[in-house]
Amino acid sequence: MGSSAAAVVAGVLLGDALGDLKLSQERVKDYALMVERHPDNITAALCGGFTGSFLRMLEPSELSPAAIPLAEVLPAYPANAGPPQPGDELPPQPPRNVGRHVRYGFSKDIGVVVVVPKFEVETAKARGALPDSYPRQDVVSASHLASRVRSFSPCHASAPSGLQPATAGRVDCFPGGLAA
Repeated sequence: MGSSAAAVVAGVLLGDALGDLKLSQERVKDYALMVERHPDNITAALCGGFTGSFLRMLEPSELSPAAIPLAEVLPAYPANAGPPQPGDELPPQPPRNVGRHVRYGFSKDIGVVVVVPKFEVETAKARGALPDSYPRQDVVSASHLASRVRSFSPCHASAPSGLQPATAGRVDCFPGGLAA
């Protein structure tokens, strides 16, 4: 239900507060998404409300592992580490704009039903139950339905441009709906 994303967001916000980093909400999201790659859960934990979100495809150079010097993680270890000095190499930074989200308004006329099953299924096992590919007509139908979500928002005209990169190279966006 997104508890790991909430914990990651809390950790990034704690680090921001303790380090007096003054990170913007977008940078907090970048850091969180490099740890927990579920933008739907990260966005819900960070922004709240009714949102649509996606990850952008990162360049290979943005995915290369980076080691953070122990003195940056535990400044008291070793004893002579001290704070970084001018000219010292800065710790690695996450890429920018790792994910994107759009906040939707929510009509008071829409009812909500929440169903919580009495069992747990690991995400990896649930995804393993899905087929490797879907028939074209299924994708077209699902994308048309998804495009209607923007009608929930009073500012729905901004939703397609905000989420269009999520389908770039996969599903083409057209005004008035999506088509494969």
